[in-house]
Amino acid sequence: MALIECRTKFTKDTFRKIQYFYLLRGDAVRKILTGFMIICFVIGPIMMIAAMDAMGILLGAALVSLALFYLLFPVILTNSMAKSSPAMFDYGIVYSFFEDHFVMTTTSDLFSSVDTFRYEALFKVTEAKDCFYLYLFKMPSLIVSKDGFTTGTPEELVALLTGVLPPKKFLKYMK
Repeated sequence: MALIECRTKFTKDTFRKIQYFYLLRGDAVRKILTGFMIICFVIGPIMMIAAMDAMGILLGAALVSLALFYLLFPVILTNSMAKSSPAMFDYGIVYSFFEDHFVMTTTSDLFSSVDTFRYEALFKVTEAKDCFYLYLFKMPSLIVSKDGFTTGTPEELVALLTGVLPPKKFLKYMK
């Protein structure tokens, strides 16, 4: 029997949330790139207003367009995927946590799967205010909602994960 069990609904909003979390809280390169794009978004209009020639206006518009595309990419990606593969969204996931592994059971009208992961397979885990992001790679792959616990509590999951993972693999981000 699982020590801790949690149900999470995977929707377009869940996917978009993962994408934005990675965009804003990803690795150092991603943070630098996001900061640069925000600066471009601010500087672009200033260049367009201050420019006395067509080249300045064009460059300012290009900076704003580039920044907008980068910052809106999670929305564009999510909507595109939802349109082309609607079955990818709107399914249930049950995470069952045991002493040395966890099981992810996925169910929908079109498919079901049961996947088992040893904790060593996790690249890292980040705790946010309302969920946990489980990284199987360098970007968050799985999301465990804090409001879906049917057995155990989020605090018990934190205790389990901090007990089985090296300290550098469990991070807290509570904003």
